[in-house]
Amino acid sequence: MLGLMQSQQLLISSLIDFAERHHGDAEVVSRRVEGDIHRSNYKQVAARTRQEANTAHSVFTEPARPDDCGWLANRWCELLPIPLELKQRMMALDNPLVRLELVSDLLARTGIAP
Repeated sequence: MLGLMQSQQLLISSLIDFAERHHGDAEVVSRRVEGDIHRSNYKQVAARTRQEANTAHSVFTEPARPDDCGWLANRWCELLPIPLELKQRMMALDNPLVRLELVSDLLARTGIAP
């Protein structure tokens, strides 16, 4: 797009890719919470970041189960614009049918569903 200072979005992933490509062997030094010093370089940081991203993607992309009312109620609880405390109380309910009925009530009350 004309007039912009850069041709791509400013994302952390693009910064890590840039650092790997142009400064791959540059040392990265950080102090861990435990107090010891950890040394690596941008190539290692980028590889570790990709590995963690792939792991997180596989953990959070479970197969959809729209025919399971418990799974469906849980996904709606995650998406609803309600306070976190209410989400937690709903998710703690043992009976998924009750949870799904509460989700239905909240959808109607917020105007998301008729």
